[in-house]
Amino acid sequence: MNKILNNKLTEREYRQKTILDGALKSYHKNGVDGITMDNIAQESDFGKATIYYYFHSKEDIICSLMQEGWQNLWESVEEMVIEKISSREKFVKILNKMAEKVFENKILYEFLFTIPRHINIPESKAAWKVFQKRTYATMQSIVDEGISSGDFADIKPELFMKAIGGIFHGIVFMGDQKPIHEKDIESLISNFIYPS
Repeated sequence: MNKILNNKLTEREYRQKTILDGALKSYHKNGVDGITMDNIAQESDFGKATIYYYFHSKEDIICSLMQEGWQNLWESVEEMVIEKISSREKFVKILNKMAEKVFENKILYEFLFTIPRHINIPESKAAWKVFQKRTYATMQSIVDEGISSGDFADIKPELFMKAIGGIFHGIVFMGDQKPIHEKDIESLISNFIYPS
């Protein structure tokens, strides 16, 4: 009985993942306007009835992709937050891990950075914001600790976070390039955040 239940769950997860992948392919080929149920069905090789069985609307598909991206980003760095290392080392290490995640699935993260400017999702459906806010708050707290300890220059935190956002937009939108490494991040931000 458990084996049958596990097989059904595995099949359900597989179909949901295939549909979400189809939505990303549709976005990648046609932009935000190309995310239609017809295009998603075509890209995932399922009928529209199957799409609607797993997701009630295009909005649900978009929310699932947002959730996947932000949750994966947060979970990739969650353990690093409590490491007993300097704020500077922790910050660079976390940024590096986040850059790796973004680089591994650039289409998903391009989608994450692009879609909120084009589609208004009600707050009640925006479950991914829990992970987004947690990620930003954690990075902010590391910066605050770094300023207090003298690891970072005394800079305006909001300006600093915008600069970090710019780094990630560059990773996503600057085309094919090599993965970024800790030494690259260190170099990118050293003059900006480290006291002279």
